[in-house]
Amino acid sequence: MDPSAQVITSSRARPILLLGLALVMWAASAWLLAQPEHAAAGRLGVVVFGLITLLALLSLVWGPRLVLDAQGLQFRALLPVPRRCAWSDIERIDLQRFGATRFVKIVMHPGRGSDLALGGSWPMSADQLAALLDSWRTRHAHAAA
Repeated sequence: MDPSAQVITSSRARPILLLGLALVMWAASAWLLAQPEHAAAGRLGVVVFGLITLLALLSLVWGPRLVLDAQGLQFRALLPVPRRCAWSDIERIDLQRFGATRFVKIVMHPGRGSDLALGGSWPMSADQLAALLDSWRTRHAHAAA
């Protein structure tokens, strides 16, 4: 890895909270399985909250991570397969809103890949993350072109 690279990892607080809540709900669903009149709801809950527990565990192991270097950015979400974007391929960096949640949208130049949305629990606000990404893009886009 480039020694000047900046690595940003998401907070573990949200997946830990999700894991705790999912385990509680999974246990409640398992308890419902023992109740004949609620067994169907129990089976559904065990499956649904079991999957949510699995996703929370995956998020703890392979949580979202950004690596910024002179060539571009590398984004990894739940799966350990990262996506790489060159700074010169990025047209602009926008802030978007989905309900009450603000996230960063990386808009690619036409024909250079699909846009990327960075939601989640980064250790900074969406505004700060967008400003940081834009400063890296401005500094390195022309050098990488």
